Amino acid sequence: MTAFALTSAFGGVATVARDVSDALRLFDLRRREAGPEDRIRAGAFDENISGLERLVADGWTEVWSGSRMIRGQPLDWTPTAIWSQFNHAIG
Repeated sequence: MTAFALTSAFGGVATVARDVSDALRLFDLRRREAGPEDRIRAGAFDENISGLERLVADGWTEVWSGSRMIRGQPLDWTPTAIWSQFNHAIG
C-alpha cells in the first residue's frame, strides 16, 4: 500500500493515496474504528474523475462540495492522490 492518513488534534484526517484502492482501504479502516454511530468523510478533487467515480461505485454519496481557490502561480501537485484533508486550505 502506498498511502497514509494523518489525524489532527482537532479531529480532521488528511488522507493521501496513490491508488483509489489504497484510499478505500484506509477509509474502511476508519469506518471500523469509528463504529456504526459515527460517520467519516472523504473527498477528492474534481480533477480526480476516476477516483470520484470509484467512491460513488463503492457506496459513498456526495453531501457537500466547495470551490478550489487558487492564488499565485499554479502548484506542481497530484490531485489524484489527495482523498481528504484537514481543512479547505489546500493550494
